[in-house]
Amino acid sequence: MKIWTKLIIILCLIFGVQQSLYALNLHNIKQIYIFGDSLSDAGYMDNSAPRFLPKGKSPTYTSLHGHVWGYYLAKTLKVPFSANNLNPPINNHWISGKLAGNDYAAGGARAPSNVLGYGYKNDYNPPSLQWQLQQFLKQHNGKAPADAVYFIWIGANDILVPALKKHAFQTITSIKNSVHTTANEIRLLQEAGAKHIVVINLPPIGDAPLMNGSVLSRAIGNMMSDYYNRQLVDAFEQKQVHVPIFNANQVFNHIYETVRHQGVFRFKKIKISNVTDSGCLPHHYIAHKNNIAINCVAPPAIPIQHYMFADLVHPSNSGHYLLAQYLLKFLRKIP
Repeated sequence: MKIWTKLIIILCLIFGVQQSLYALNLHNIKQIYIFGDSLSDAGYMDNSAPRFLPKGKSPTYTSLHGHVWGYYLAKTLKVPFSANNLNPPINNHWISGKLAGNDYAAGGARAPSNVLGYGYKNDYNPPSLQWQLQQFLKQHNGKAPADAVYFIWIGANDILVPALKKHAFQTITSIKNSVHTTANEIRLLQEAGAKHIVVINLPPIGDAPLMNGSVLSRAIGNMMSDYYNRQLVDAFEQKQVHVPIFNANQVFNHIYETVRHQGVFRFKKIKISNVTDSGCLPHHYIAHKNNIAINCVAPPAIPIQHYMFADLVHPSNSGHYLLAQYLLKFLRKIP
């Protein structure tokens, strides 16, 4: 064997060892922390029953007796999982302020603290992404444990709040503020010691029941999601933030297209056959202000376990389970 061939083999072996040392080993993960909005909320509004929640419904934005993706991810990784709502912003009578878990996500949240999210006056004021991360660092003495994985999923409300008011230019501004705020907060988290941060991009909003009723509204919704996701990448490049982005947009699209062409999407025991309707509520209730998954119960005749959506925008329990499985697959591949 020639000397150069031996040298190349040795260098490849050394490089392979170095790469493995820096790979994300899921067995070494001791904790996960989650920040974001209702898509990740594990029960932030724990004090909202019986005025807001129907009997038997947990304060999560998904199906009755269902869970969000973080629950299934934590269960597989064998790490703790529960909501955190310590030291909330003012005007939060619907939360106890006593939950000390690892999921800081709260329904209605937006990225910056200087804008209003979806809340209920004098009852619930959702904490922004900035507030959530600020509280996390306070509770951990300014340190972010290096043996944890941090998940950030934000941006949907930064689109929907101005967009549903038909403020086109405000929507664009809101998107840009959201992605730059997210980039800045990630930098702070990294400076505090975080080694493994995963950002989840936005799914195609136009394909959700909220906007899939017409070709035009569907196109507009998906265009806004795509624009947000491109701006997110650009903001990270501008601020030199290097973190992996989980492509939820691609995952949701894959499920939608499979159902449209084959009639069903199957994964283990999960079977999704409806990706267009709200499982919790029939369409003639769409105009009702409380038509959201946190306070709705599926009519007995509707097989919600086969629905992708619990309400107009939030995934069902089955949808969250599928998302967790794709996230696990993604985690096993990232450096």
